[in-house]
Amino acid sequence: MLTQDVLNLANDVAKTSLLNGARLKAIPGTALDAMVQNVTPAEGIVASQECLEHSLGTVIDKSYANFGFTEGAAIYQVYDSIEEQCINPLKNQLSFTRNVVSPVIREVIEDVRDRLSVRIEPASKIKVNQIEVPSFVYSTVLPRIAGLVSLYNPSQKGPSSQPTFDEADNDTIIELVRTADDSTNEGIMNLAEVYEKQFGGDLFQDAWKLLKLRNEFVNDTSVTYQSFMVYLTAFLIVDKLEKEPIQGMRITEEELKQWAMFFKVACSRIINSFASMYSTAIASKAVISSVNTKTKTIYVYHDTYANIDLPNKADILVGIMNSSNPTAYRNLDAITENAEELARHGQLVLATVNTIDKTRLAARTFDAITSSILALVENTFNDEHAELKAVIEEMPVLEYRGKINQFLNNYYPGNRILDVDLAYVVSDTVCELFYKDTMASLILKHLIVAESSKQDLDTSTVVSTAIINILVEWVAGQIEIVKGKRPTMRYGIRNKDKIMASLKEVNNQLITTTGCKIIFPVRYEMVGLARVGSDTHFYSLFLITNPDETHYAIFNCMASVHSDPDAINVITIDDEKYYELTYDPGSVIIKSLVVVREDKLIGKSYKEFVTKGKVPFFISYADMGRVFSQTGKYAGKSIGDTFESLAIPISIIARNPNNINQYYREILNDIDPDKVMPVFVPASSVNFSASSALTKLTGSYFYTGVVSSLCNPTTQTELIDHVLRY
Repeated sequence: MLTQDVLNLANDVAKTSLLNGARLKAIPGTALDAMVQNVTPAEGIVASQECLEHSLGTVIDKSYANFGFTEGAAIYQVYDSIEEQCINPLKNQLSFTRNVVSPVIREVIEDVRDRLSVRIEPASKIKVNQIEVPSFVYSTVLPRIAGLVSLYNPSQKGPSSQPTFDEADNDTIIELVRTADDSTNEGIMNLAEVYEKQFGGDLFQDAWKLLKLRNEFVNDTSVTYQSFMVYLTAFLIVDKLEKEPIQGMRITEEELKQWAMFFKVACSRIINSFASMYSTAIASKAVISSVNTKTKTIYVYHDTYANIDLPNKADILVGIMNSSNPTAYRNLDAITENAEELARHGQLVLATVNTIDKTRLAARTFDAITSSILALVENTFNDEHAELKAVIEEMPVLEYRGKINQFLNNYYPGNRILDVDLAYVVSDTVCELFYKDTMASLILKHLIVAESSKQDLDTSTVVSTAIINILVEWVAGQIEIVKGKRPTMRYGIRNKDKIMASLKEVNNQLITTTGCKIIFPVRYEMVGLARVGSDTHFYSLFLITNPDETHYAIFNCMASVHSDPDAINVITIDDEKYYELTYDPGSVIIKSLVVVREDKLIGKSYKEFVTKGKVPFFISYADMGRVFSQTGKYAGKSIGDTFESLAIPISIIARNPNNINQYYREILNDIDPDKVMPVFVPASSVNFSASSALTKLTGSYFYTGVVSSLCNPTTQTELIDHVLRY
């Protein structure tokens, strides 16, 4: 139902969302327009029947008056029409989308994701493999092998016999590796993870294979990070087997001791050599061990690399990788000295390869969507999707490919296909091909947006949010934005002398000799400044023009005059209602030039023009400054003792018509005031007068302040913010 609270909220949102001075209007002939036209002011609020013509467009502005609402009988016909035009069709389309379209979309999306799941290494990706000697090696392993290293003989091929080892699972091998030292046990498990990541193998199985290697080949291994890890693990296994042999080794105790000694000596060489090499590298502040440009892998020394305190470390590494001589930057000093140049080069390389990566992924996504939809079509032709046969056109698959390519190229060209949710693109494409004449695409798009905008929403909330958004979109389509610039003057040239020459004072009455027209807002009547009809009175701030409207003047007097027009019309000027009083030659314009002093006119006019900002279109900035200048003479009371007391509030409410947040006084030196008229905003408006969220929320109009703060978030802090927060 259209309650007063609902209309107040709509009014506040409309006003605060259009700070450029524009306003909203229902498009004629729409359901929204019918609703607006059939919601009228409550009885007793309007002053005349003519005011009913203003309908919701007038009443909805709360600054007019305190008001209530009554719904005419026709409003229920509008409700029925909306249900017939929108609600019922939407219900049907929701059911169709859920039961028919959604399963098809889901199948295509799953197929597309499967096609894209095939991993392709990005061109921009480089690997940084860190080399290190774990701390447990220094504390527990190196002391144990100190005596073994000296026994190494490069020409020794090992004893004539060696154990036999069957296949073993990792649990068995890990148990053989396990020692009494927890740090060692933890260190080996960490090494196994690093081994798999860097070399793609299984450390425990590779160490077990080393044990099965023929003795003459055990000493032939070069010292590398990989061999260091394998030989370290194998050393721990053999050390355990020497003391606790397992079944199936088929070797005597003495032969086992000979073999174990030989094997441990060989392992000690690799372990000790790598540890020494690593220590030397760290001592010399070496950062890079080696660079593999084919695999885009940089091997770095952990201890030095971890202590690099340079910005853009990742960019520097890319720069080194893509330099003509990567080994020139092996040392930390060389890297530090050339850090800026390397980072800049790395950034350029990354920018290029990232573009390449994005283009490749876009092409893959394009092809995946095309292929998945074509597969759907082929399956339908083969009766695997009988429910689609009714909507799929019988045409060659190649023609479908052309349609898909054309749609994707038109709406998701190039890399734009990556900027939109995949489900959104797929649903859009499938619906365009097969369900173009339905609301399925619209519904699915809103469902996808609702689901992706907030995570962890239950299904009912997602659906409800999507439906609300669809209805909002439907209503929004029935609204047009009317620019809020002041109406262009349509009454020719302002010429006071010419107009006065056509007027004549006779017996204390003002008579027109040529005929004339008087223009003033219909709003005057609604706020107690006019009464139009058989006995017409109106506030004497109005426009007077000659019959052919070539010249005009502004009548400005703080008094109410009595008139007897020959004709009364209501005209519309830029969607605002104005009374047009027509006088024939010789007619009396003002029945008596002797006016009664009414001090109430001051309050009514001030509230209308300043507080509410409802200034007639023909009033200029200078005219506004003169409106209250003679209140003492004509109304019996003065406003303020100085000109400034009147000028200040007027200078605050007068704004730049092209930027309502800018004061009109700030542009006066750059414009022609006769051609660029100001717009006037309400002095009481939270939306326009309060610029900070804090002042909006702490004022008298909290509800309106909240709406304004949400619609137009504060972008800067003001002095009051600092003071109160301090």
